[in-house]
Amino acid sequence: MMPAKQRYHYHDQAPAAKKPRASALKHIVQYGRMRLRFTDEGIESLAVAQWMTAHGLFFIHVPNEGKRNRLEAICMKMLGLDPGAADYLIFDSPPKDPSAKGTALEMKSKTGKATDNQVAWLSKIIDYKWVSIMAYGADDAIQKLTELGYNRRQHG
Repeated sequence: MMPAKQRYHYHDQAPAAKKPRASALKHIVQYGRMRLRFTDEGIESLAVAQWMTAHGLFFIHVPNEGKRNRLEAICMKMLGLDPGAADYLIFDSPPKDPSAKGTALEMKSKTGKATDNQVAWLSKIIDYKWVSIMAYGADDAIQKLTELGYNRRQHG
């Protein structure tokens, strides 16, 4: 099995055969034989997920994004999916704030805007002794995670 770093090949535009919608899917990632399509926010999130994995963080991604039909949306809500939940939950305490239980990270593209639900959710999680971060792009997210000391952990 190839290491994860070698399996991802980034392309800045869609193949000529299929044109994505102008405002949505702009990035194609080759994963084995599959071509995966990502939005601007998605491609930034992918870079952050790879960084967190490389630094040995214990985290999950909350699958809030994406369009669903009405039935799927109802099922997801019944199962507990909250429209304001952060994109990533990091269960490791931040090294520079060990009293915190973890970190909630909301990713936005560099020009993205948070919804009222997202702002409320990040505010509420602070009451549960979590750190909350709103990041605009991968560089911003990695800088904020580094400021919390997460860059000192190494996978292995």
